[in-house]
Amino acid sequence: MPSPFTQFAALLDALTQARMGERVQINGLPYCAVPATSPALFGAVEAELTTLMIFSAAYRPQRDDEVVWQGAEYRVARYHRQNGKYVIQLEPQ
Repeated sequence: MPSPFTQFAALLDALTQARMGERVQINGLPYCAVPATSPALFGAVEAELTTLMIFSAAYRPQRDDEVVWQGAEYRVARYHRQNGKYVIQLEPQ
């Protein structure tokens, strides 16, 4: 039987997906993801960094994976794990 903490974390994940999750396609397969944007500063150049937290244990990111989100095409530039989930950084195709 899972611990109370594990059960609570699963409940919060389900709530996050239901409230903030968006459907994305990665390499033609559907996933639920929560988007985030943040400023990226490169000296005098300022840009916006777009990431998606993927709510699926089945997804294993690779660089250059093809992502379709909100009608636009992207590729995976970088990825890391956060709280047991993959966070992928997107670049436009």
